[in-house]
Amino acid sequence: MLSEKRMWKFIRLKAILALLLMGSATAGAQDLSAYDLIDKVVAVVGNEPILLSEMESQLAEMKQQGIHPGPNPYCALLEELLLQKLYLNQAILDSLEVSDEQVQAEVDRRMNFYIEQLGSVAEFEKFYGKPISEFKQEFFEPVREQELIKMMRSQVASAVNVTPKDVREFFNALPKDSLPLIDAEVQYSQIVIYPEVKQKEKDRTRRFLDSLRQEIVSGNTNMAAQALLHSQDPGSKFKGGCYDFVRRGNFVPEYEAAVYNTQEGGYSQVFETKFGYHFVYVEEKRGEFFKSCHILMRPAIKREDVDRARLKMDSVITAIGNDSLSFEKAAIQFSGEKESANQGGKVINPYTLSSKHRVNDLEPDVFFILDELDPGEISRPSEYQTPEGTTAWRIIRLDNRIDAHKANIKDDYMLLKNLAEQAEEQKVTSEWIHEAIGRTYIRIEDSFAGCDFGFQWLLQ
Repeated sequence: MLSEKRMWKFIRLKAILALLLMGSATAGAQDLSAYDLIDKVVAVVGNEPILLSEMESQLAEMKQQGIHPGPNPYCALLEELLLQKLYLNQAILDSLEVSDEQVQAEVDRRMNFYIEQLGSVAEFEKFYGKPISEFKQEFFEPVREQELIKMMRSQVASAVNVTPKDVREFFNALPKDSLPLIDAEVQYSQIVIYPEVKQKEKDRTRRFLDSLRQEIVSGNTNMAAQALLHSQDPGSKFKGGCYDFVRRGNFVPEYEAAVYNTQEGGYSQVFETKFGYHFVYVEEKRGEFFKSCHILMRPAIKREDVDRARLKMDSVITAIGNDSLSFEKAAIQFSGEKESANQGGKVINPYTLSSKHRVNDLEPDVFFILDELDPGEISRPSEYQTPEGTTAWRIIRLDNRIDAHKANIKDDYMLLKNLAEQAEEQKVTSEWIHEAIGRTYIRIEDSFAGCDFGFQWLLQ
């Protein structure tokens, strides 16, 4: 192993060699793109060079995405790259490691995102002019570096520990006219009763789909025509029952299991999901993406089934009103909506994972029900269409109403805690960057001397 002194000497020598590649342009940083250059090193951090081509490609990508880096784009981008290289250099010195499996998983995740944006693997390959396997190979090492940077950032930020006392001090230090304004919010719970579908109706639906599937397989009819006639999936029935390449994880598990257990060009058996009964035709599978067609049918719910669900809801309401059963226990015992039932009926905001919902974000029917309730009051039963497309009854209890207000410790502790953590993390990170700059060899091309950087990169 090299001693620390020899290691720094070795790194410095390699950096100097990289600097020999630098051009001697004397124009301002904003005019770099005007030079007819193949490539050059514009900065070095430790043993990590920053190339002009790296900056140009990132600026082009930002422009393509509609991102405007400000009046001095080269200066702003260079500082961001300097920060990344500073983290990367330290991650390597600290011997941080990212496994090949982690890198491959991240490469696949990013590839899937791009493919989803373009619509299909074929469109992706057409757009970039190379096979996806080649693109993944080129992405591998850059992604490894990005994961190391992320790991180093996380390690620096791990020193942040905010206590309730820190949150209060943070809140007290905020100028009163700068306190964040919190929109009106509500907290609510609900109990949902689904009509019970008779077994004979389930059997009838399954038999019909089995028969329909056999007619399609034998060639007596085609999938597109039957999907248009019978499928109850509005997202696909007018497209022949088909979904173009969809990434695995977007459909319910039963559907995807049927896809991956069926050969390309084949039809699955009829299977059940929370949406009803389906069978699926698998057109193509490409890694995490698949192209498929299906026909969905729901067992018919008769009016008497809906009415029986209402009677069951009435009995639940009576039990709650007689104090023989709490709302929370009734939700756990009777509600058919698993997500809220497991929380004693409490409806969790899927975006924030808290029980608070911005009033402006509520579904209109929920908004109008809650608007008429006082905290603790329970609505009358209402019939509604569930996300699965079935009819159900529900009652809603308004647990709390929070008017629009300036943030305070009592109502908005978690928000203030997050803000305090962000402020402390920024402070700790800035201190680490300042200290790391002082012990790291850094060289920046003279043409960037006029940049107004946030950190003192040039004072070495």
